[in-house]
Amino acid sequence: MTAPDGAIPDAVASEVRGEIVDFNIHDLVGIRLIDPSPKDVRAVERHLGLSPARIPGAPAMTIRFVDRIHSSEPLRYLGREDVAFTSDAFVVLRSHSLARARTRLAMDRIGETCELTCEQGLPAIPLLRPLLNVVMLARGIVPVHAAAFRHEGRGVLVTGWSHGSKTGTLLAFMAAGAEFVGDEWIYLSESRDRMYGLPDHLEARPWYLRELPNYRRQVSAGDRLRTGMTSGIANLLGPLVPRSELSNSLGSKLIRRTHQALLDQQSICLRPEPLFGAEACALESQLDLVIVAVSHETPEFDISPTSVEEVADRMAASFIHEQASLLSCYHKHLFAFPDRRNDLLDQLERVYLRQAIVALAGKTAYTMIHPYPVSVEGLRSAVQPLIERR
Repeated sequence: MTAPDGAIPDAVASEVRGEIVDFNIHDLVGIRLIDPSPKDVRAVERHLGLSPARIPGAPAMTIRFVDRIHSSEPLRYLGREDVAFTSDAFVVLRSHSLARARTRLAMDRIGETCELTCEQGLPAIPLLRPLLNVVMLARGIVPVHAAAFRHEGRGVLVTGWSHGSKTGTLLAFMAAGAEFVGDEWIYLSESRDRMYGLPDHLEARPWYLRELPNYRRQVSAGDRLRTGMTSGIANLLGPLVPRSELSNSLGSKLIRRTHQALLDQQSICLRPEPLFGAEACALESQLDLVIVAVSHETPEFDISPTSVEEVADRMAASFIHEQASLLSCYHKHLFAFPDRRNDLLDQLERVYLRQAIVALAGKTAYTMIHPYPVSVEGLRSAVQPLIERR
Protein backbone atom coordinates (compact mmCIF):
# COMPACT_ATOMS: atom_id res chain seq x y z
CA MET A 1 0.00 0.00 0.00
CA THR A 2 1.29 3.45 -0.88
CA ALA A 3 1.76 5.78 2.08
CA PRO A 4 -0.18 9.06 2.10
CA ASP A 5 1.81 12.23 1.42
CA GLY A 6 3.98 13.14 4.42
CA ALA A 7 3.32 9.99 6.44
CA ILE A 8 6.07 7.71 7.65
CA PRO A 9 6.66 5.01 5.01
CA ASP A 10 4.25 2.10 5.45
CA ALA A 11 2.09 4.36 7.63
CA VAL A 12 -1.59 4.72 7.07
CA ALA A 13 -3.52 7.82 8.08
CA SER A 14 -6.93 6.68 9.25
CA GLU A 15 -8.77 9.45 7.44
CA VAL A 16 -8.07 11.81 4.53
CA ARG A 17 -10.61 14.54 3.85
CA GLY A 18 -8.83 17.18 1.77
CA GLU A 19 -10.08 20.30 3.60
CA ILE A 20 -7.76 23.30 3.09
CA VAL A 21 -7.33 26.38 5.32
CA ASP A 22 -4.85 29.11 4.32
CA PHE A 23 -3.11 31.89 6.27
CA ASN A 24 -1.69 34.87 4.38
CA ILE A 25 1.20 36.75 6.02
CA HIS A 26 1.28 40.16 4.29
CA ASP A 27 1.49 38.47 0.87
CA LEU A 28 5.07 37.56 1.84
CA VAL A 29 4.43 33.88 2.52
CA GLY A 30 1.37 31.70 2.77
CA ILE A 31 0.76 28.81 5.17
CA ARG A 32 -1.62 26.04 4.07
CA LEU A 33 -3.27 23.61 6.47
CA ILE A 34 -4.57 20.37 4.94
CA ASP A 35 -7.19 18.35 6.85
CA PRO A 36 -7.00 20.43 10.06
CA SER A 37 -9.48 20.00 12.89
CA PRO A 38 -11.12 23.18 14.24
CA LYS A 39 -8.71 22.96 17.20
CA ASP A 40 -5.74 22.90 14.81
CA VAL A 41 -6.99 26.01 13.01
CA ARG A 42 -7.47 27.83 16.32
CA ALA A 43 -3.95 26.88 17.43
CA VAL A 44 -2.44 28.48 14.31
CA GLU A 45 -4.73 31.52 14.65
CA ARG A 46 -3.48 32.05 18.22
CA HIS A 47 0.14 31.62 17.21
CA LEU A 48 0.01 34.09 14.32
CA GLY A 49 -2.72 36.40 15.58
CA LEU A 50 -4.33 36.11 12.13
CA SER A 51 -7.58 34.75 10.75
CA PRO A 52 -7.55 32.42 7.72
CA ALA A 53 -7.25 34.21 4.38
CA ARG A 54 -6.56 33.27 0.78
CA ILE A 55 -2.95 33.27 -0.37
CA PRO A 56 -1.55 34.36 -3.73
CA GLY A 57 0.14 31.49 -5.49
CA ALA A 58 1.55 28.36 -3.89
CA PRO A 59 2.02 28.11 -0.10
CA ALA A 60 5.49 28.49 1.40
CA MET A 61 4.58 26.16 4.26
CA THR A 62 2.24 23.19 4.08
CA ILE A 63 1.07 21.47 7.26
CA ARG A 64 -0.83 18.25 6.72
CA PHE A 65 -2.86 16.80 9.61
CA VAL A 66 -3.62 13.12 10.11
CA ASP A 67 -5.41 11.28 12.89
CA ARG A 68 -2.33 9.24 13.73
CA ILE A 69 1.18 8.76 12.36
CA HIS A 70 2.04 5.07 12.48
CA SER A 71 5.31 3.35 11.67
CA SER A 72 5.99 -0.21 10.63
CA GLU A 73 9.32 -0.12 12.49
CA PRO A 74 10.24 1.00 16.00
CA LEU A 75 11.20 4.64 16.51
CA ARG A 76 14.79 5.31 17.57
CA TYR A 77 14.96 8.14 20.10
CA LEU A 78 17.42 11.01 20.27
CA GLY A 79 17.33 12.74 23.65
CA ARG A 80 14.62 12.10 26.20
CA GLU A 81 11.91 11.45 23.63
CA ASP A 82 12.46 14.88 22.04
CA VAL A 83 12.87 13.57 18.50
CA ALA A 84 13.04 10.17 16.85
CA PHE A 85 13.81 8.59 13.50
CA THR A 86 13.23 5.50 11.43
CA SER A 87 15.13 4.32 8.37
CA ASP A 88 13.49 7.07 6.31
CA ALA A 89 11.72 9.57 8.60
CA PHE A 90 12.59 12.24 11.16
CA VAL A 91 9.92 12.87 13.80
CA VAL A 92 9.61 15.69 16.35
CA LEU A 93 7.90 14.36 19.47
CA ARG A 94 7.35 17.49 21.56
CA SER A 95 6.19 21.08 21.07
CA HIS A 96 7.84 24.10 22.71
CA SER A 97 5.57 23.57 25.73
CA LEU A 98 6.99 20.00 26.13
CA ALA A 99 3.55 18.60 25.30
CA ARG A 100 3.61 15.44 23.23
CA ALA A 101 3.35 16.42 19.58
CA ARG A 102 4.27 13.83 16.96
CA THR A 103 5.23 15.64 13.74
CA ARG A 104 7.14 14.46 10.72
CA LEU A 105 9.55 17.01 9.21
CA ALA A 106 11.90 16.68 6.24
CA MET A 107 14.66 18.97 7.52
CA ASP A 108 16.91 18.56 4.50
CA ARG A 109 14.22 20.18 2.32
CA ILE A 110 13.51 23.28 4.41
CA GLY A 111 14.07 26.37 2.26
CA GLU A 112 11.73 28.39 0.06
CA THR A 113 9.12 25.79 0.97
CA CYS A 114 8.56 23.60 4.01
CA GLU A 115 6.28 20.63 4.65
CA LEU A 116 5.20 19.04 7.93
CA THR A 117 2.82 16.25 8.83
CA CYS A 118 1.21 16.58 12.28
CA GLU A 119 -1.23 14.58 14.29
CA GLN A 120 -4.51 16.38 14.82
CA GLY A 121 -5.34 18.16 18.04
CA LEU A 122 -1.84 19.34 19.05
CA PRO A 123 -1.73 22.29 21.48
CA ALA A 124 0.80 23.98 19.18
CA ILE A 125 2.61 23.21 15.92
CA PRO A 126 6.21 22.28 16.83
CA LEU A 127 8.81 24.77 15.53
CA LEU A 128 6.22 26.80 13.63
CA ARG A 129 7.83 30.23 14.16
CA PRO A 130 11.47 29.10 13.65
CA LEU A 131 10.43 27.32 10.46
CA LEU A 132 8.51 30.37 9.28
CA ASN A 133 11.58 32.52 9.94
CA VAL A 134 13.81 30.28 7.82
CA VAL A 135 11.30 30.20 4.98
CA MET A 136 11.07 34.00 5.12
CA LEU A 137 14.86 34.28 4.97
CA ALA A 138 15.03 31.91 1.99
CA ARG A 139 12.66 34.28 0.18
CA GLY A 140 14.71 37.39 0.90
CA ILE A 141 12.70 38.55 3.94
CA VAL A 142 14.79 39.27 7.06
CA PRO A 143 13.24 38.20 10.40
CA VAL A 144 14.34 40.45 13.29
CA HIS A 145 13.89 39.77 17.01
CA ALA A 146 12.49 43.24 17.70
CA ALA A 147 9.57 45.55 18.39
CA ALA A 148 8.41 48.10 15.82
CA PHE A 149 6.06 51.08 15.65
CA ARG A 150 5.36 54.21 13.59
CA HIS A 151 5.40 57.57 15.33
CA GLU A 152 5.19 61.06 13.83
CA GLY A 153 5.48 59.58 10.36
CA ARG A 154 8.67 57.59 11.07
CA GLY A 155 9.03 53.82 11.27
CA VAL A 156 11.11 52.73 14.26
CA LEU A 157 12.64 49.27 14.80
CA VAL A 158 13.94 48.47 18.31
CA THR A 159 16.07 45.33 18.40
CA GLY A 160 18.23 43.74 21.08
CA TRP A 161 18.64 40.72 23.34
CA SER A 162 16.01 39.55 25.84
CA HIS A 163 15.33 42.10 28.60
CA GLY A 164 16.65 44.87 26.36
CA SER A 165 13.39 46.86 26.83
CA LYS A 166 12.19 46.47 23.25
CA THR A 167 8.58 46.05 24.39
CA GLY A 168 8.98 48.82 26.98
CA THR A 169 9.97 51.26 24.25
CA LEU A 170 7.05 50.12 22.12
CA LEU A 171 4.58 50.63 25.01
CA ALA A 172 6.03 54.08 25.76
CA PHE A 173 5.25 55.28 22.24
CA MET A 174 1.94 53.45 21.87
CA ALA A 175 0.77 55.40 24.93
CA ALA A 176 1.90 58.57 23.12
CA GLY A 177 -0.21 57.86 20.02
CA ALA A 178 2.07 55.63 17.89
CA GLU A 179 0.85 52.88 15.55
CA PHE A 180 1.70 49.27 16.36
CA VAL A 181 3.68 47.30 13.79
CA GLY A 182 4.72 44.28 15.83
CA ASP A 183 6.52 42.80 18.80
CA GLU A 184 8.85 39.79 19.15
CA TRP A 185 9.33 39.19 15.38
CA ILE A 186 9.46 41.84 12.66
CA TYR A 187 9.99 41.03 8.97
CA LEU A 188 12.01 43.36 6.74
CA SER A 189 11.35 43.28 3.01
CA GLU A 190 14.20 44.91 1.12
CA SER A 191 12.33 44.73 -2.19
CA ARG A 192 9.36 46.66 -0.75
CA ASP A 193 11.42 48.79 1.68
CA ARG A 194 8.87 47.91 4.37
CA MET A 195 8.72 46.18 7.75
CA TYR A 196 5.86 43.92 8.83
CA GLY A 197 4.59 42.50 12.10
CA LEU A 198 1.96 40.09 13.39
CA PRO A 199 -0.77 40.81 15.95
CA ASP A 200 -0.15 37.62 17.92
CA HIS A 201 0.99 38.90 21.33
CA LEU A 202 3.43 41.01 23.29
CA GLU A 203 5.00 40.30 26.68
CA ALA A 204 5.00 43.29 29.03
CA ARG A 205 6.86 43.64 32.32
CA PRO A 206 4.61 44.60 35.29
CA TRP A 207 6.57 47.78 36.05
CA TYR A 208 5.79 49.11 32.56
CA LEU A 209 2.09 48.55 33.11
CA ARG A 210 2.15 50.26 36.51
CA GLU A 211 3.10 53.44 34.64
CA LEU A 212 0.37 52.89 32.05
CA PRO A 213 -2.93 52.47 33.92
CA ASN A 214 -5.02 52.37 30.72
CA TYR A 215 -3.15 49.26 29.66
CA ARG A 216 -2.88 47.79 33.14
CA ARG A 217 -6.67 47.69 33.45
CA GLN A 218 -6.74 45.11 30.66
CA VAL A 219 -4.57 42.66 32.59
CA SER A 220 -6.59 39.75 33.95
CA ALA A 221 -6.99 39.28 37.70
CA GLY A 222 -5.18 35.95 37.41
CA ASP A 223 -2.13 37.55 35.78
CA ARG A 224 -2.10 40.30 38.40
CA LEU A 225 -2.15 37.71 41.19
CA ARG A 226 0.56 35.59 39.56
CA THR A 227 2.94 38.47 38.95
CA GLY A 228 2.25 39.91 42.39
CA MET A 229 3.18 36.62 44.04
CA THR A 230 6.33 36.07 41.98
CA SER A 231 7.38 39.68 42.51
CA GLY A 232 6.92 39.34 46.28
CA ILE A 233 8.97 36.17 46.48
CA ALA A 234 11.67 37.66 44.22
CA ASN A 235 11.87 40.71 46.48
CA LEU A 236 12.31 38.46 49.52
CA LEU A 237 15.08 36.52 47.77
CA GLY A 238 16.79 39.63 46.39
CA PRO A 239 18.93 40.41 49.48
CA LEU A 240 20.05 36.78 49.59
CA VAL A 241 21.37 36.68 46.02
CA PRO A 242 25.19 36.49 46.08
CA ARG A 243 26.65 39.75 44.79
CA SER A 244 29.66 38.02 43.31
CA GLU A 245 29.40 35.68 40.32
CA LEU A 246 32.31 33.84 41.91
CA SER A 247 29.98 32.47 44.60
CA ASN A 248 29.62 28.98 43.21
CA SER A 249 28.41 26.99 46.18
CA LEU A 250 25.32 24.85 45.60
CA GLY A 251 23.23 27.17 47.79
CA SER A 252 24.42 30.30 45.98
CA LYS A 253 23.67 28.83 42.58
CA LEU A 254 20.20 27.71 43.67
CA ILE A 255 19.30 31.14 45.09
CA ARG A 256 20.62 32.95 42.00
CA ARG A 257 18.76 30.69 39.56
CA THR A 258 15.52 30.78 41.54
CA HIS A 259 15.63 34.56 41.77
CA GLN A 260 16.25 34.90 38.03
CA ALA A 261 13.48 32.42 37.19
CA LEU A 262 11.02 34.43 39.30
CA LEU A 263 12.02 37.65 37.52
CA ASP A 264 11.60 35.98 34.12
CA GLN A 265 8.07 34.80 35.03
CA GLN A 266 6.85 38.34 35.64
CA SER A 267 6.07 39.07 31.99
CA ILE A 268 2.38 39.39 31.08
CA CYS A 269 1.17 38.18 27.68
CA LEU A 270 -1.24 40.63 26.01
CA ARG A 271 -2.96 40.78 22.62
CA PRO A 272 -2.23 44.00 20.68
CA GLU A 273 -5.66 44.66 19.15
CA PRO A 274 -7.64 44.54 22.44
CA LEU A 275 -4.84 46.52 24.12
CA PHE A 276 -4.35 49.32 21.58
CA GLY A 277 -7.47 49.11 19.42
CA ALA A 278 -7.62 47.64 15.92
CA GLU A 279 -7.28 51.07 14.31
CA ALA A 280 -3.86 51.55 15.97
CA CYS A 281 -2.51 48.22 14.71
CA ALA A 282 -1.03 49.13 11.33
CA LEU A 283 1.13 45.95 11.21
CA GLU A 284 3.38 47.48 8.55
CA SER A 285 5.45 50.61 7.96
CA GLN A 286 8.40 52.03 6.14
CA LEU A 287 11.64 51.69 8.15
CA ASP A 288 13.46 54.91 9.01
CA LEU A 289 15.21 54.44 12.36
CA VAL A 290 16.89 51.42 13.95
CA ILE A 291 17.73 51.30 17.66
CA VAL A 292 19.79 48.57 19.30
CA ALA A 293 18.69 48.50 22.96
CA VAL A 294 21.08 47.16 25.62
CA SER A 295 20.71 47.36 29.40
CA HIS A 296 23.52 48.01 31.89
CA GLU A 297 23.97 48.27 35.65
CA THR A 298 24.24 52.06 35.99
CA PRO A 299 21.31 54.55 36.03
CA GLU A 300 22.36 56.65 33.02
CA PHE A 301 21.31 56.47 29.38
CA ASP A 302 24.07 56.37 26.77
CA ILE A 303 22.99 56.85 23.14
CA SER A 304 25.41 56.89 20.22
CA PRO A 305 25.23 56.48 16.41
CA THR A 306 26.20 53.10 15.05
CA SER A 307 26.71 51.56 11.62
CA VAL A 308 24.17 49.31 9.93
CA GLU A 309 26.94 46.71 9.58
CA GLU A 310 27.29 46.54 13.37
CA VAL A 311 23.52 46.40 13.77
CA ALA A 312 23.38 43.53 11.26
CA ASP A 313 26.09 41.64 13.17
CA ARG A 314 24.10 41.98 16.40
CA MET A 315 20.84 41.02 14.70
CA ALA A 316 22.47 37.92 13.23
CA ALA A 317 23.75 36.77 16.64
CA SER A 318 20.29 37.28 18.15
CA PHE A 319 18.58 35.48 15.27
CA ILE A 320 20.78 32.39 15.57
CA HIS A 321 20.18 32.32 19.33
CA GLU A 322 16.41 32.51 18.81
CA GLN A 323 16.58 29.67 16.25
CA ALA A 324 18.22 27.35 18.80
CA SER A 325 15.29 24.91 18.99
CA LEU A 326 15.26 24.41 15.21
CA LEU A 327 19.05 24.15 14.92
CA SER A 328 19.11 21.62 17.76
CA CYS A 329 16.63 19.48 15.81
CA TYR A 330 18.75 19.89 12.68
CA HIS A 331 21.86 18.57 14.41
CA LYS A 332 19.86 15.58 15.66
CA HIS A 333 18.63 15.11 12.10
CA LEU A 334 22.25 15.01 10.92
CA PHE A 335 23.02 12.38 13.53
CA ALA A 336 20.16 10.30 12.14
CA PHE A 337 20.89 11.04 8.47
CA PRO A 338 24.50 12.26 7.98
CA ASP A 339 24.06 12.41 4.20
CA ARG A 340 20.97 14.68 4.28
CA ARG A 341 22.40 18.14 4.87
CA ASN A 342 20.52 21.39 4.36
CA ASP A 343 22.68 24.06 2.71
CA LEU A 344 20.56 26.92 4.06
CA LEU A 345 20.70 25.71 7.66
CA ASP A 346 24.43 25.03 7.34
CA GLN A 347 25.03 28.66 6.28
CA LEU A 348 22.18 30.29 8.18
CA GLU A 349 24.15 33.01 9.98
CA ARG A 350 26.11 33.95 6.85
CA VAL A 351 22.94 34.18 4.72
CA TYR A 352 21.19 36.21 7.42
CA LEU A 353 24.05 38.67 7.78
CA ARG A 354 24.29 39.27 4.03
CA GLN A 355 20.56 39.94 3.68
CA ALA A 356 20.35 42.06 6.84
CA ILE A 357 23.03 44.45 5.58
CA VAL A 358 21.07 44.92 2.35
CA ALA A 359 17.75 45.44 4.19
CA LEU A 360 19.28 48.07 6.51
CA ALA A 361 21.22 49.98 3.86
CA GLY A 362 20.72 53.73 4.14
CA LYS A 363 18.88 53.58 7.48
CA THR A 364 19.78 55.67 10.53
CA ALA A 365 20.93 53.55 13.48
CA TYR A 366 21.75 54.14 17.15
CA THR A 367 22.79 52.06 20.14
CA MET A 368 20.81 52.90 23.30
CA ILE A 369 22.34 51.68 26.57
CA HIS A 370 19.90 52.09 29.44
CA PRO A 371 19.35 51.09 33.08
CA TYR A 372 17.31 48.00 33.96
CA PRO A 373 14.61 48.01 35.13
CA VAL A 374 13.86 51.22 33.27
CA SER A 375 10.82 53.49 33.32
CA VAL A 376 8.51 53.93 30.35
CA GLU A 377 8.96 57.70 30.59
CA GLY A 378 12.74 57.28 30.58
CA LEU A 379 12.60 55.25 27.38
CA ARG A 380 10.26 57.72 25.66
CA SER A 381 12.40 60.72 26.63
CA ALA A 382 15.55 59.00 25.34
CA VAL A 383 14.13 57.91 21.97
CA GLN A 384 11.89 60.90 21.10
CA PRO A 385 14.82 63.16 20.08
CA LEU A 386 16.08 60.44 17.74
CA ILE A 387 12.69 60.31 16.01
CA GLU A 388 12.65 64.09 15.61
CA ARG A 389 16.04 64.17 13.88
CA ARG A 390 15.75 64.11 10.11
